[in-house]
Amino acid sequence: MYCKGTGRTFPSGLCAEGFVCVGGAFEHSPSDYLTGFPCPVGFFCPVGTSKSKPCPKGTFSEQSGLVDSSQCQSCSPGFYCSESGLFAVSGPCLPGFYCLDGSESASPASGPSGGICPVGHYCPEGTSVPSPCPAGFYQNDTGKTDEDDCKPCPLGWFQDLPGQKECDPCPPGFHCKPLSPSPSKGTSTGVSSPLPCPAGFICPRGNPDSQLLPCPKGTYSPSQGLITTGQCLMCPAGQFCGSEGLVEPSGSCAAGFLCLTGAKVPNPTDNRTGSLCPTGIFCQRGLRAGSWDDRHR
Repeated sequence: MYCKGTGRTFPSGLCAEGFVCVGGAFEHSPSDYLTGFPCPVGFFCPVGTSKSKPCPKGTFSEQSGLVDSSQCQSCSPGFYCSESGLFAVSGPCLPGFYCLDGSESASPASGPSGGICPVGHYCPEGTSVPSPCPAGFYQNDTGKTDEDDCKPCPLGWFQDLPGQKECDPCPPGFHCKPLSPSPSKGTSTGVSSPLPCPAGFICPRGNPDSQLLPCPKGTYSPSQGLITTGQCLMCPAGQFCGSEGLVEPSGSCAAGFLCLTGAKVPNPTDNRTGSLCPTGIFCQRGLRAGSWDDRHR
């Protein structure tokens, strides 16, 4: 309260809002710092204030003369305000945590003002929004602080979304194997998208190492996405497939030989995939071209 003038028997009225009136105040808005003063930063002063009221925890105020707690600022995202009556934030949120608007703690428990950094993410110092691990990586622990804490998907697994706690198994007909190291991660590169199994190879179901298995000798395949060796094509009659992983036959069989389907060499003699040209028969490009009787007619 304040008492204006002399000879009064009762106070003139309440101290003005935004001010503090101490003993002997003779104005409703004193600023002599003896009988009163403007409400200081970090505090608010409604009408009739004799002792300034601190802005509550989770808030602060850089301005003087506040009249209500609603004028106190919420603690900035990424920072915390651990005490009442603050004129500045207490400091940045600790690594491994995130602080939302109005946080009272540098390491808040999960709640409306923040929490521990969730799985699939990392939170450096001063985090307000957890950063997701990139696609091709995962993080199954909480409280991580750096992107280097994100783990690359292992061979045979992939992750096409950011911010995930686990990777998915590579589907049949695809392979999940890093093709080249990441410049920022060295050799620790995860797979973000399965690649179709290349022509000449198979990618079976449940292939933990995502190894490319070649179509065997005697077969080939021009198609992508095979999942069993049975999908590889048998080398056609008259041709041979002399190595693994072929996308087309190696070539025609040798003169004087008969090549059946599945030949692995140009001059087969196993009598299963081919043989020497039979007696009385002549063979061209590994195929029966006619008989000697035909030639002499």
